[in-house]
Amino acid sequence: MESLALKWINISVFFPRGEWHRLLGKCLQPLLEEEEVVEHFLLRLGKDRGEHIGLALSPGMREDSGLLERVHRRITDFLATEASVQEGREPGWDGGIFMDFPVNT
Repeated sequence: MESLALKWINISVFFPRGEWHRLLGKCLQPLLEEEEVVEHFLLRLGKDRGEHIGLALSPGMREDSGLLERVHRRITDFLATEASVQEGREPGWDGGIFMDFPVNT
């Protein structure tokens, strides 16, 4: 018997909270508008284990084996061109308790 459960892709994009509007407006909103195969999505704003936006996508009952690759490429390209690093500060350990890491997914 065929399963009727929806398949979901879950992604976390670690990006500074003060810049979430850029990630949402320049990357995630256009992605969701252009990906016609996405029938359902959920966004979660989080700060546990680092400031991030969680994105869950479902193509519903349709099959699309390339969805994950397209979404990953779109987010990775955004992070490569729109990276948010404080002026004059490179990611890395500054001698404190926590280490700054580059944005990632």
